[in-house]
Amino acid sequence: MTSPTELPAWYYRVSEAVKKRNGVILWDFDEDISDLDETSPGETIAYNGPDAADYHYLREKREERKRELFQRKEIIRKRKEDAREEEKNKVEQVRAAYEAFEISVFRSESTQLGPIDSQFDLYCMDYFDCFYDPSPHGYQRRYVRFEYEDRGEVHSDDLTGRFWLNPKVDFELVPFKAPECSSLKHHEIYTTDGRFSMILQLIDKDHLILRASRDLVFWGTPQDSQGPETFIFMGVRNDWGKQLQAFARMLHPALAPPTTFLSVQDGTLCEFCRDDELIQPIRTRALSDLIQSSRYCELCARWLRALEHSCQNLNVRGQVAALRQHPLEQDVYDVTLVFLSSPERPKVAWPHIGHVWAALDTIDIDDAKDINLKPLPGSDQGETTWKSVREWLDRCDKHHKDCKHKKTSAWKPTRLLYVCNTQAALQVRLVESQDIPDGVEYLTLSHCQGAGSTLQLTRSNIEAFKSSIPVDELSRVFIDACNTAKRLSHDYLWIDALCIIQDDPADWQHEVGCMASTYGNSWLNVSADGDDEAGHGLFCPSDKRAGRPWCPVYIQREWGDGFPSNYCISEYHNWWERISDSQLNRGVWALQERVLSPRVLQLGLKQVALECSSNAVCERLPYGDPTIRHDDFTEKFVLDARNRNLSCLTPENAFRNWNQVVQAYSQGQLTVATDKLIALSSLIDVLYPVFQHMVKSEDQVEDG
Repeated sequence: MTSPTELPAWYYRVSEAVKKRNGVILWDFDEDISDLDETSPGETIAYNGPDAADYHYLREKREERKRELFQRKEIIRKRKEDAREEEKNKVEQVRAAYEAFEISVFRSESTQLGPIDSQFDLYCMDYFDCFYDPSPHGYQRRYVRFEYEDRGEVHSDDLTGRFWLNPKVDFELVPFKAPECSSLKHHEIYTTDGRFSMILQLIDKDHLILRASRDLVFWGTPQDSQGPETFIFMGVRNDWGKQLQAFARMLHPALAPPTTFLSVQDGTLCEFCRDDELIQPIRTRALSDLIQSSRYCELCARWLRALEHSCQNLNVRGQVAALRQHPLEQDVYDVTLVFLSSPERPKVAWPHIGHVWAALDTIDIDDAKDINLKPLPGSDQGETTWKSVREWLDRCDKHHKDCKHKKTSAWKPTRLLYVCNTQAALQVRLVESQDIPDGVEYLTLSHCQGAGSTLQLTRSNIEAFKSSIPVDELSRVFIDACNTAKRLSHDYLWIDALCIIQDDPADWQHEVGCMASTYGNSWLNVSADGDDEAGHGLFCPSDKRAGRPWCPVYIQREWGDGFPSNYCISEYHNWWERISDSQLNRGVWALQERVLSPRVLQLGLKQVALECSSNAVCERLPYGDPTIRHDDFTEKFVLDARNRNLSCLTPENAFRNWNQVVQAYSQGQLTVATDKLIALSSLIDVLYPVFQHMVKSEDQVEDG
């Protein structure tokens, strides 16, 4: 038997730590692993002492850690090679720009610089050789950032700036006169503390050369004897918008987006966003600081857009008192906001009493890979978009069990529009119930009342409509809806203005009472969220299509227990709010139609979207994200009532959902205010089984 005293020292140290923690962590062994190629002849596999099981378990774990570190060593070597190659390419890019610049000077050509209030990332091979650090926070992006000096309402050509190499070399710059043209002239710029100066040469609007002394570069760091006396940094303009668009263009659809974090090592976050003290759950932030830093900090820019969106929401919803208190509605810029991160929910928010001024939802990194970052087609009428729509509908038909509901097989609408699919030219006529095939699938249309043409179904033209409806007299929205039915290979469509006799109160009253059945038994509801008064019809104008990709911002931050350290933020949650807040969906009739329909195709906004009871998809989220829906509970409530799935429905849930329905209706808009109760009555008919079930449940409790 091998004596316990012959066991290596690492075993005794690690075993004590394991006992205290009641578990082993691989990096417990790092203190004693000095050479990955070490051999340990003294560590015998034959040891069979009383603690042999513990020893051999820890020895295997240590070998596992050695293999992991060796693999990491190879990764670090490859990472350094890639980083050096990138550094070299950027340096060569600036050198090529300088050579072209010299030729233009020789030809006496002058180049206007234009505004240069931007960030220039800095690259230098000498700096790389002296400071490269493979650790996550080691080799950070260097930059010099210029901004025009703020003099109130007076325009200034003076530039201020900041020079940043690492947390120790971080200096503000003394304001200097911004040159108008590129030239061979060297501009001497100074740090505000008076310690250092640098030589700046602006080659063109996208490139510069910055010379910094050895003392400045090594400030706060022991100097490397191999470093030069003067470090020559090549600057490349960092335009975040162009970067994101270029990234979206280059991304292959079959590849997942790279997980590139915005944090200290990137040099792309402001001081507030990369401050190590941000682990505290509550911090304060001045709005003026946010507005200033949003010019270059991508995270701050998203915060500012979230503030603007919340301001628009308050305005749309008529919350005047809250709107007056909103930071962006204040007359001063020194409003202080509270920064709050809640470990209970994956959200970072600026709350206010009774309101949340701004909120950014966090997304799991793996989920973020499902965001479509490719440029969207210029038109939502192209085959690419409609191929996606057909795929969404087919996926819902085949795989969404929650979207299945029991249609009333014997029920038919009183009238439908028949859209001829055999002719190239659009041909539409009115069909009465007795001529509608049993079980036929049909589409419905939700649109803003009063928009478009005045052609309607009346007692005087109903017979003519049965032969043919004059298509050239229809509104653009109605024409597009008919063509959409053809595009989706469906022959029948229901439009209120063309299927309800508008000058017959009795018919109108009857059809309104059937709304729940009309929409509930449909195959798809098409929602015209655009503005038909502008003549755009059902679709979105090309110049209003969503141009900016939803590139996720990856954040690496230790927030505290229970909150993810690596996550990303994207702005797509605002997209669904914009759908709900569209002019159409704020109306009571459209709210009813949206809730009652098995699924809704949203058209006319910046991108096409499909909502169903199981998911919500759009062009940027082709696989959807059910966690961001706003009407899920209401729609599920209605679906369960329609399908008689009431066994799991408690009185508390029923009344809570009913209150949400009533609240939504009370806030909705109607041309005729008294129509709210009429619109609500259709939903009451659907929910009748719920109330009946609640009464029976109460009776059973009392009898028991």
